[in-house]
Amino acid sequence: MDESTALVVIPAVAVLYGVVMGGSMGAIVGFAFGVPVGALLLYAGSDPDDRIEELEREIEELRRTLEEEG
Repeated sequence: MDESTALVVIPAVAVLYGVVMGGSMGAIVGFAFGVPVGALLLYAGSDPDDRIEELEREIEELRRTLEEEG
């Protein structure tokens, strides 16, 4: 899951839903639940294959950095 989706879009939708359903108190509750849910989805929503590819890219970047320095 994209970081902006998890940390911006999900809380924003929760706030909008809260405003529509419960006014200003609903917005506060929506924000209070939207941010943690978005943060959890950021880590839980990623595919294991995506995580492996991300780690491979990080390892390759570290190798290049070591070769440039050494």
